[in-house]
Amino acid sequence: MAAATPVRPTCACGHDRAHAEVRAIPRYGAGAMVLLLAGATALPKRLDYRCTRCDAVFDQTTAPAELAAYR
Repeated sequence: MAAATPVRPTCACGHDRAHAEVRAIPRYGAGAMVLLLAGATALPKRLDYRCTRCDAVFDQTTAPAELAAYR
């Protein structure tokens, strides 16, 4: 029996996180905004994945490895 592949969330268009029309939007907390205004870099609290075609937010993550890419 083959192992089931995990199903990735998709938008109404059928796009997943890896599609070219999907953008990761970093969301910061209030403390991070103070750092950003002071000129320092801040780690986002969450990434929302939004399709640019249907404008739907269909997935989000708080995984540290993915958040680090947006520091």
